[in-house]
Amino acid sequence: MIVLSLFLLSSIFISDATICYQCSDAKAGGMCKHDVQGMLADRTRLLNMSDVENTDYNSKFTYLKNCVNAWGEHCLIENIREAGTGQLFSFVRGCTDGKIFSLTDFPNRTIVSDNQTTCAFRPGSGKVVVCLTMCKTDFCNGPLPDMNNGGITSSLSPVLFIPLLLAVITSILYDVRCCCSEVTPQKFAM
Repeated sequence: MIVLSLFLLSSIFISDATICYQCSDAKAGGMCKHDVQGMLADRTRLLNMSDVENTDYNSKFTYLKNCVNAWGEHCLIENIREAGTGQLFSFVRGCTDGKIFSLTDFPNRTIVSDNQTTCAFRPGSGKVVVCLTMCKTDFCNGPLPDMNNGGITSSLSPVLFIPLLLAVITSILYDVRCCCSEVTPQKFAM
């Protein structure tokens, strides 16, 4: 059994492509962000398959994508919210080449594929915060199984909380900056 498991795992990781979670939401509480069990079930089914190389990911999996060179070799989490209110505009998991994202006008920043989140205001919007997280290992842009219990329980990757936390902090700083810039210094008579 151990030999078979190692063979299956090696057949996935020998591939040049990265396996990423892929989905999108345009509303709060959507399945892309919250269906942890569904994502983990897809991951488990893939790891238990014998012919991974010839798998049609689109027809067999709800949440997985084989990120071949045409799509880019990095996994991505993209979180777009309104500053101040935190209202979700878009939450995306998918593949990227590290240069092309769903918003073409994302400020030109160095985004490294190291599970660090980069946030910026969308140019000209003033109140739209875009946070991107890239990584380059299989399943790195979604939930990871809890191996301590020997089963699959919903253990969320810490990377899922970072974009939301940064969006909230950025929103607070933006609101403070806006409020402070409206205050004009008063001259005091002596």
